[in-house]
Amino acid sequence: MSTARSSGWIPTTGRQCSSSGTPTACRWRSTNADPVSGAIGRVARAIIASAPQAELFLYPGDQHYFADSSLPSYDAGAAELLLERVIGFLGKIPG
Repeated sequence: MSTARSSGWIPTTGRQCSSSGTPTACRWRSTNADPVSGAIGRVARAIIASAPQAELFLYPGDQHYFADSSLPSYDAGAAELLLERVIGFLGKIPG
């Protein structure tokens, strides 16, 4: 499997994550019954499957910028959960 990149830096396979031991978090927001379907879902599943330290976090809804309180798409509950998870994730990164 090749190690292509998307968004300039996110590996599209878990190979880099699993070999480096780098903490990895995939965050997904969807209203679908299978929230990680489609091409991006396959990328997320590949990372999670091949990197034991990787985590997949799901958030219900269909708005991308749900944590920005200045936007109509703001979701206070999801934003609070996101903040808790990000703080927990940052605590896993070696100093």
